[in-house]
Amino acid sequence: MMEAQHSTVQPLWVNLVEGVRTHCEIKSYTRGTAFIVNGACGAFNMFDALRKVENGVEISLCVVPNADKTALAGYDKWKDCFKFKTTALAEKNKANRAVLNFFQSLFGKDVALVSGDRSRKKTILVLGATLEEVSKKLKK
Repeated sequence: MMEAQHSTVQPLWVNLVEGVRTHCEIKSYTRGTAFIVNGACGAFNMFDALRKVENGVEISLCVVPNADKTALAGYDKWKDCFKFKTTALAEKNKANRAVLNFFQSLFGKDVALVSGDRSRKKTILVLGATLEEVSKKLKK
């Protein structure tokens, strides 16, 4: 199959969150338009798992219980969530408590479980946080 040739390339600055921008190129193909992010593709996708709400920031997580160590293990671009591994078992709310304790210590703020009480896919709320604060901590 022949690869589509692009006809035009235009630079574009995209605002990811307030004050954070990345450079993109728009390539127009004969069968549509593609957005290509230069340099910070992971940072661009990461914001799909973060959502600003009235009282803080929600973070989408994919939790892996009974792991070798407790740690944030990067961003899963296919599931639009941050992968979090914990040594806690997925029984009697042990994994949920491990998630909340980890993120409370990471952000120094109260954290609540919004959804996913009995699922590996969870949403947590970092109370009183901004998108900038959360994204900076998660990038480290």
